[in-house]
Amino acid sequence: PRKMSREPYDEVIDRSKCVNLMFAVPAPSGKDPKDHAKDIYMQDYLGCTAGVRGCSDFLFVPGTNDCHLFLLRTEETIDDVLNSYGSVVDLQGNVLMKETLVGKNRKFEGAAWLSGFAHFPGEVHQP
Repeated sequence: PRKMSREPYDEVIDRSKCVNLMFAVPAPSGKDPKDHAKDIYMQDYLGCTAGVRGCSDFLFVPGTNDCHLFLLRTEETIDDVLNSYGSVVDLQGNVLMKETLVGKNRKFEGAAWLSGFAHFPGEVHQP
């Protein structure tokens, strides 16, 4: 989630309530879902940047066996600063590519990989 609060929404206060938590839940195995509770994994990633950047989207990086994630984070401040940042982390939250400004005065809410321009490592070429 990009923002998290147990209080009613307040436009001013909520601008600094960004959350940076990563959740991982195992795939269903036919067992009772209660048996998976101990397998749910939650941790911080990238640290919190003064509470103003939260994750807008993420996607797995092709060719990494779903082990690396591209994160898109949005920064919105009470001063109307609006920027988007991209970074790459692994499933343990280790930073593989530090946060980089990808949109100044832009709010990107989603990301997608486009194919056909080049091959990703490990990708099989289909003519």
